[in-house]
Amino acid sequence: MRKILKMKKIIIFICISFLFFSIGCKILGKKDSGERENKLNIYLDIKDKHSLEVIKLAIDEYSKENSKIKIDITNSIGNSIKKDISEKKMDLIITNPNNMAVLQNSGLLSDVDIYLKKNKIDENFHKIIYSVGRYNDKYYGIGLVPYTVEFFYNKDKLKDLKIEEPKDIDKLKKLLKELNNKNISIPTILTENIDMNDLILSVFMEKNLNLSNVKSMEKHLKEAFQKINTLQKQGVINNNTFKLGNESSIKKLANSNIPAVISISYYSNEFKDKDNIEIINNLQLDENLKSNLPIIIDNVICVPTNSENNENIHKFIGYVYGDKFQKKLYNKTGITANKKISKKEGHIQEKINKHIEESSGKDIIISQTMQENLRMAIISKIEKILSGNYTGKEYEEILQEIK
Repeated sequence: MRKILKMKKIIIFICISFLFFSIGCKILGKKDSGERENKLNIYLDIKDKHSLEVIKLAIDEYSKENSKIKIDITNSIGNSIKKDISEKKMDLIITNPNNMAVLQNSGLLSDVDIYLKKNKIDENFHKIIYSVGRYNDKYYGIGLVPYTVEFFYNKDKLKDLKIEEPKDIDKLKKLLKELNNKNISIPTILTENIDMNDLILSVFMEKNLNLSNVKSMEKHLKEAFQKINTLQKQGVINNNTFKLGNESSIKKLANSNIPAVISISYYSNEFKDKDNIEIINNLQLDENLKSNLPIIIDNVICVPTNSENNENIHKFIGYVYGDKFQKKLYNKTGITANKKISKKEGHIQEKINKHIEESSGKDIIISQTMQENLRMAIISKIEKILSGNYTGKEYEEILQEIK
């Protein structure tokens, strides 16, 4: 009898212990689930300061309105993005088109079509925003801010220099030649990983090329090098035509201290009330190549395949592509691809908005969709040609360098 009683006590103790253990696990599970739901892990693979400022604005404004959601940022170091995304639990990745393609080829990105449709991004935004993320007939990323590369010039300063406004290709060539003769270099303000030779390459190359196969580019590269050499011989462009600029160059242009600047449209707000500042419609130096202004996008939002935080991803994407944030973005930078908000005042803004409206994925500056070793090999050849060292063997040398 005592043994039976003792056995019953043991069974009751085990049952009670199991009950408390089950309740504890449920509570802990709810806590872990809650922590997961209230966090958003963002992987930042951005080096450009302009895009970093835009992303910071997006995260700060989102956090103000969603204070219960903790945002954890992981910054990429070196070329570790593929390894990081494979090993770490991330909800969003913000990167450039080139690395987006690398991640997609490794099977690390999800199709973002569901986010495009839910937020009507294809209806509310110009196509450059979603076409930048199109790869192998699917969408793996959404651009946040497209920067057009603009040629800003000061009408008053050109008048002082007795140089005509560059309203067509011939007058643009004439302007460049006359500035060269006067030893006046044009400051360039682009993104951190893009320089003027990238822009020159983009201006002279055909669009829609297969950039993963350098042999398929042979004809186009050779023609581009020949055209750059011709302009160098004519005195239109050389290795002193352009120089690295900065924010002070923008102020100098606005104050009529210099005649021209080539810059991303990030700084367009600086000229909002300046009637003496104008921009050209395109950067064509070859009448046989019809193309829009090059576009730079260093801020493509992607979703990794191992993300499990779908609700917070939807919230963040819905916020940054919503009208409220897009208005704040436009007020700060003068740029947005939002169709409704971009129709604002100011002749400079109107022209830039038109350039964004007319652009598509094929207008993204060519080096942003090219392997880095190939890009560097081509850029080095352009530098030599601009210095007067054209050989006609540049393509063959590139093949050797990228082996």
